[in-house]
Amino acid sequence: MFLRPITTAYRQAGRYREVANVLFRHGFGYLVDQVGLDHLVPWRRRLFGRSPDGVAHLTPAERVRLVLEELGPTAIKLGQFLSARRDLIPPALARELEKLQDEVPPVDFEQVRPVVEAELGAPLEELFAAFDPKPLAAASLAQVHPATLPDGRPVVVKVQRPGIEERIEADLAILHDLAALLERRTELGKIYALTEVAEEFAHTIRAELDFRLEGHHADRFRENFAGDDRVHIPEVIWSHTGRQVLTLERVYGVKITDVAGLRAAGHDPTAVAQRIAEAILTQVFDHGFFHADPHPGNIFVSPEGRITFMDFGIVGYVDPKLREELAELAIALVRHDVDELVRRLVELSFVSRRIDIHRLRYEAARLLRRYYAVPIRDIRLRHSFEEFLSLAHRFHLRLPPDLTLLAKTLMTTEGILITLNPSVSVADIAEPFARRLMAEQASPDRLLRQLVSTVSDLAVNAAALPRRLNTVLGQAATGELSVRIERAEAEVSTGALEPAANRLALALVAMAVTIGAVVLLQNGPGPRVFDVSVLGLLTAAFAVFLTLTLLFAVLRTGKL
Repeated sequence: MFLRPITTAYRQAGRYREVANVLFRHGFGYLVDQVGLDHLVPWRRRLFGRSPDGVAHLTPAERVRLVLEELGPTAIKLGQFLSARRDLIPPALARELEKLQDEVPPVDFEQVRPVVEAELGAPLEELFAAFDPKPLAAASLAQVHPATLPDGRPVVVKVQRPGIEERIEADLAILHDLAALLERRTELGKIYALTEVAEEFAHTIRAELDFRLEGHHADRFRENFAGDDRVHIPEVIWSHTGRQVLTLERVYGVKITDVAGLRAAGHDPTAVAQRIAEAILTQVFDHGFFHADPHPGNIFVSPEGRITFMDFGIVGYVDPKLREELAELAIALVRHDVDELVRRLVELSFVSRRIDIHRLRYEAARLLRRYYAVPIRDIRLRHSFEEFLSLAHRFHLRLPPDLTLLAKTLMTTEGILITLNPSVSVADIAEPFARRLMAEQASPDRLLRQLVSTVSDLAVNAAALPRRLNTVLGQAATGELSVRIERAEAEVSTGALEPAANRLALALVAMAVTIGAVVLLQNGPGPRVFDVSVLGLLTAAFAVFLTLTLLFAVLRTGKL
């Protein structure tokens, strides 16, 4: 197949060739063919083999990880993004993608200096009393340097790698093209709406590239935990912050998983585990805004014993709607109500195809039965969440991104707690938070708000009904109205559908005429009898005639 389905700038042709050859070299030649990139792979390589000895013994998931590592920063970020989307990918692949390391050699200081000076608008010597050329850490998007402000305050300066934004934008364009091709050419591409997934990832990584946004995230966390002596959020130095440079108060402490270091500093690992769990759960259930990348490198324990968070580029939200849906799911779980659980799960998801509800209910019931007699303190969130997300994956239920991000955050938190003290349970600590959440569902204030919202929705829909009926009738008049009827048991002949379609059309007309009669009776033009419009009376009589005709047809046949 020597077609070129991807229309892109010639300057990206080299990157396409690199992508095609890396995929081919790791045994994904069939995918190269499927997206029409086979012409970019040398014919000798296509002819003499698809899986070199170096990768033939590896699992597909391991080979995917190697592909992403070789393709660089954007691909690594994509893998990390997908590791949180266990509703989209198999569990084995998600676990393998969690191994991706976002660590790269640092950029030379002479390339860093111009970025800082251009972003902050002054020479480095004027901006800082001291600036260490050697970074504390280097990742694919940025590196972090220790520095000192002119007033003597120690800070850390996060500087974006030169040229990384342009490279990522080029890769995002290629990713979108490939997603669109897979969506058109494969069934799974259609089911999972891969272009939407690509756009979701693009939105995520672009947000990470704007360090001002990360600064605002830090400010929000700092405000949320104001007055809480258990948690510390470093201060953003806005005078030294821009789109590509972020300056934060420098904090000192022990890495959260350094058990020996914690003990040496006089901290009890069990107490630290309790505090970190409570801090994360407070963000989720009380603030509705949580740190979504709580890996050990981003959390420290200060000398005073406060949990200190770093790196606020990835955050998650629990808005009122998601909060309510989580509460309803929790109530269904507590009551062992499988039908309600399945209904809520389907309503929560983006569904692009018909679901075998009976099979889903069976699988959900089988999953719930495993936890009937298990004490909460013995439940491991990683295992239970993996089973839940695997269920969503098997039935092609695409969950809200913030929900999958929340699941990953809680699984990562549980991993930290196990390191500190295996007997500490996130599920056990989360129980009072969950019970409070469920209690809110039955509170009088919430029920009143729900009632007001329902009445308001009914009023809006009632006001819009005449317009919508007019649209339907207009489509019917022009032949544009189509009615889709599915029968799972047997094929239904056209002749059997015609009477039902006729009665449906008659019912729509009768409804429209009835609404018109109500309006005309009050405000109709022309002569009036007893202050009632004659035109309205005639229209009402016609509406009654249509209704009686419809009732007679139903009574005569015994069915609609």
